[in-house]
Amino acid sequence: MPLAVITVKNVSPSVRGDLSKWMQEIATGVYVGNFNSRIREKLWDRVKANVGKGEATISYYCRNEIGYSFDTFNTERFVVDVDGIPLVFVPNPDKVGEYGTKRGFSNASRNRSWRKHSSVGGKKK
Repeated sequence: MPLAVITVKNVSPSVRGDLSKWMQEIATGVYVGNFNSRIREKLWDRVKANVGKGEATISYYCRNEIGYSFDTFNTERFVVDVDGIPLVFVPNPDKVGEYGTKRGFSNASRNRSWRKHSSVGGKKK
């Protein structure tokens, strides 16, 4: 039977109680258990149905390249599959543009250009 880890944040005590029936809480909001995939899927469905505005993640054994799989619910981060390898995507709200990058020059580049072309910070002739 493979190991599963579920972490929760800002959830009701009833969700924590459901998890503690099947798993052991090793730290606040971190539950570890050893059960089959049918129980894991039903427990994860129950967590997703009752999490409310909280957050939940699950990590479990899987026969793939990295040896495990994971899923998130109600989090800023989400799973992106890249060539069969699951990766975590963390959106950055500060970045804008087509590819998530800012347009234009950096502040360091502008300052260097200003010093280079001004008589104050540039080389003396």
